[in-house]
Formats: sequence, C-alpha cells, structure tokens
Amino acid sequence: RQPTAGLDGFGAAVLFESLDRVDDPAALLAAVHRCLLPGGLVFVTALVCSGFDVAVLGLKNLYVYPPDRTNCFSLSGLEQLLQRAGFALLEVRTPGVLDVEIVQTHLRADPALPLSDFERQVLMADQQTQQAFQTFLQQNRMSSFARLIGRKQEKG
Repeated sequence: RQPTAGLDGFGAAVLFESLDRVDDPAALLAAVHRCLLPGGLVFVTALVCSGFDVAVLGLKNLYVYPPDRTNCFSLSGLEQLLQRAGFALLEVRTPGVLDVEIVQTHLRADPALPLSDFERQVLMADQQTQQAFQTFLQQNRMSSFARLIGRKQEKG
C-alpha cells in the first residue's frame, strides 16, 4: 500500500513466502520499495529451485506445485529481482534444514526415484554424515529455503 498522509513510510517490510506466490513479483517489490523509508529494510524468504531437494526432485517434489507456488526462482534470480527493484543486498543465505529429509521422504515413497549414486549414498549415510551434508548445503547457499535482506536504495 502507499504511505498515507502524515506517514512518511515504513522502516521495514516482511515478505515471507510471498514472491513465489504472486503473479508479478517485480511489481510487489516495486510497491514495497515505494512504501519504505530511505534505508528501509525488506526481509524475504522463498523456496528456490537452485536448492538441493528442488533441484534433485524436480517436478516430482510434492512441495512445489501450482497454484500454491506460482514462481520458483533460483537464488541468483531472487538476488537480481531485489537488486532491480532498488535494494542493496545485505544478506543472502539458505539456512534450510530439510533438504536431505525431504528427498529421503520422497525416496521412501518411491524407491525407484531416479537419483544419482552419490545422492543415494548421501541419503543412506549415517545421521552424522547427513547432517554434515545439510550443513554444507546451508553454508554454500545450496539449500532450497532462502532468506534475503535488502536495504532500500534510491533508484538513480
């Protein structure tokens, strides 16, 4: 919404799981940009297709389906979307904790799931190895749950 009379704008906006559920994410970000005070923050979370479970499962992933999710951006795509809307990126992370578990759940439901030998090896490893792999995904921005924080810049 537009700032109203007597209100200069907002200091922060929160878009939890929003950009992947609207038909025009760029328009939503432009509206948020207009409503924020200079230097205001936008907090964004989204599922990203570049993350492990989404990349491995593709269309077989039961958590990615229209109309619930209209869009599924890559992490790079989300970064570009925020930057084009006039936000400087302060944080870009994938702190997800469920990638390995999600693929394991799908594998239990469908043992014939087409996975590489490496993917099967990770999924059948001991709990410590699986946790270390999930930590690797988080640290290397390869989990499917993304969190971004942007600061409003004046477009110029």
